[in-house]
Amino acid sequence: MECVRERKRPLTDGIGGLRVVKVLDAAQRSLKSGGKPVTVEPLPLEVA
Repeated sequence: MECVRERKRPLTDGIGGLRVVKVLDAAQRSLKSGGKPVTVEPLPLEVA
């Protein structure tokens, strides 16, 4: 709420959350493939 009241950027924003989800997705795909390396796709330029 402080961010809204004071118009401050939160410590963790939606973009940061999206990055975490992408890493977790890659980790899950790696586990399903027996631990093989997988690629973490970069964020689109309009989002990054």
